[in-house]
Amino acid sequence: MSAGERAFVYAKSCGIIGKSFIEKRMSRLSAISSPHELENIVFPAEKNDKDDLDSLETKLIKRSIDAVRSVVGAFRSPPEILIILLRTYEYNDLKKALQAICAGQATAPLWTDLREFSTVHFEAYPDLKAMLKGTEFSKNLFLLKEGGVEFGKNQHGDRLSALLDRHYYMRLIAALSRVPKNDVLGARRLFSEEISLLNCALALRLRSYYGMNEAEIRAHLIGGKLQKGGAALDRDACSSLSMGLDHLADWQDWRRKAFLNTEGGGKYWKCSPRHFQNAASFYLYNIARRNLRCRPFSLDTACCFIRLKQFEEQLLTGIAEGAKLSIDAGEALKTLGVRL
Repeated sequence: MSAGERAFVYAKSCGIIGKSFIEKRMSRLSAISSPHELENIVFPAEKNDKDDLDSLETKLIKRSIDAVRSVVGAFRSPPEILIILLRTYEYNDLKKALQAICAGQATAPLWTDLREFSTVHFEAYPDLKAMLKGTEFSKNLFLLKEGGVEFGKNQHGDRLSALLDRHYYMRLIAALSRVPKNDVLGARRLFSEEISLLNCALALRLRSYYGMNEAEIRAHLIGGKLQKGGAALDRDACSSLSMGLDHLADWQDWRRKAFLNTEGGGKYWKCSPRHFQNAASFYLYNIARRNLRCRPFSLDTACCFIRLKQFEEQLLTGIAEGAKLSIDAGEALKTLGVRL
């Protein structure tokens, strides 16, 4: 990677973020009352009076992908870590496809086109072997062997998602280890926190929704370390496994207590995995935002840029879905863990 490429990527990333609905521009979203109103703000050149939520979500995803591709593609030979971050979309689409296969859904869910960065053959749905042919998943077909994915055979969605998340983040960790540490200091902190909080959220979901025991949950967690001298990535999740999901007092000394819901904090409190996940997402957004401009010619800029654009997309989609259900945008932002 040349100095010129790094300088261009920094300038381009900052320019796109300056026009995105995050940081100071996030406040413009609080007055949204309908999906088409949001669409007209985000896509002012395409005035629209229809509330077509599916179409809007597709446009929001494409907008985000185009921005990320424009930055990743600015490198003549894009770093592996950036390609993996871009392929977050492909992993999410594969999760949806796997769940659709298990549910016996005849047609494939919509998927996003990453063009030269695409690997999964979604057009071969529902033939999983054909979909994964020639990809990183085809070497041992671990999804078939470990996930037990069969057409029309219902599976626990979180189990399949956890399997893919583990595979994705292990690849991310491996890619980070091949980059000089001083090139990704901010990214190491961001992804260390991201994986730790993902482990916590997963542990909460698997306990709350599926009643898994400690041994089963530990098998799904992502271990190891990203920070020298730092805690194991699964430490906080493991320490939560003995705490009562309906007993707030158990969690008083937990390191991640700040992300828990406080509603019904007395006699009727119950831990909310969704609240935890939303609060963690906003916290990670703030880490990425702070690190975007800290080290202009490092890979931190591109890594943080990608996560910021993906956060913005989730935020806009969440507001659109809330508006469709007549949920006030301010309330939707609060539900998503956003504090303006």
